[in-house]
Amino acid sequence: MRFFVAAVGALCALGLSVLANEQDPSVPAHVRQLVVVVASQAYSHEAVVRVFSREAGSAWQPDAEAWPAAIGKNGTAWGRGLHPRQKGAQKVEGDDRSAAGRFRIGTIYGIAPALPKDARGWPYVQKGPRDAWIDDPKLPGYNHFIRIPEGEPLPDWFESQRMHVENKLFEWTVHIEHNYPDAVPGKGSAVFFHKWRGADVGTSACVSLPLERLLDLIAWLDPAKNAQLVLLSREDYLRLRQSWGLPEPSSLGL
Repeated sequence: MRFFVAAVGALCALGLSVLANEQDPSVPAHVRQLVVVVASQAYSHEAVVRVFSREAGSAWQPDAEAWPAAIGKNGTAWGRGLHPRQKGAQKVEGDDRSAAGRFRIGTIYGIAPALPKDARGWPYVQKGPRDAWIDDPKLPGYNHFIRIPEGEPLPDWFESQRMHVENKLFEWTVHIEHNYPDAVPGKGSAVFFHKWRGADVGTSACVSLPLERLLDLIAWLDPAKNAQLVLLSREDYLRLRQSWGLPEPSSLGL
């Protein structure tokens, strides 16, 4: 059976390697937008999100007030991204932890025909009834978007892997490129920003926001500025802030 595995619109500027140069862990100069998510504790689902931008050679400046967020119900574990490997718990499939580290922000997926009018042209895919995101490590295409072509029978695994276009919680999802594109089976999959159920409800691994703030994030993302995400516990943020070249802790209330 043929099917389409898409890394649609993946923003892989300056190379496809998932692991960063360990000699220089700082956010590179070409990254001029940064989404920062800080969990109150490594084991907590309570977090704040703040968006920052900078001009060449200047310091990070906040573009909005801090937003409340919920992350994995069991807190954080180190993901596979653009950061040097860290000691401590490593993310695995089904651990109900959000991926900690630094990551590219990938394609937006939604049920609408197009992005909201105030968005800036970020890569977008309209989800349909024959689309899936593979979170089963035993299946081909693990941690990738798959579209089954029209006219082909849906595979046996499709129902358990399909993207739920009827679920308003996932009306808008912004891909966080953990363990992507060169996914290692079992290291975690399907990590997104999406609408929250509330501040007191943790996720399986995603970062959830109030709908208004999620739409603000979508409108803020600028393809010309190579946006990335940093997600850390408060303790790790304070430890890594200087070496990673992150915004001042005071800008996040730390």
